[in-house]
Amino acid sequence: MSRVIYGARVSLIVGFGAMAIGLALGGVLGMIAGYRRGTVDTVVNRPPTCSGLPGSRGGHRHRDLLGHQLWKITIVIGVASAPLIFRIIRAPPLS
Repeated sequence: MSRVIYGARVSLIVGFGAMAIGLALGGVLGMIAGYRRGTVDTVVNRPPTCSGLPGSRGGHRHRDLLGHQLWKITIVIGVASAPLIFRIIRAPPLS
């Protein structure tokens, strides 16, 4: 069991780190957009959250540009997951 946990440490670091970044970005912007509505919602809801590229394609492109360090991959995955969290957090205040 200790070997499994030791082997999974990189995956756990990237997973928890990426979700923390995505929740911080998407959560804050989603709450602001949901509660303020109007112009603020329109401005926050534009290009970054409405991109037509799937997250995996953008992630691979950024990985190729930035490199293979663990912290860079964590940031890229976190930023790519922010639009999904943004939509989930924004929905309850709008209803």
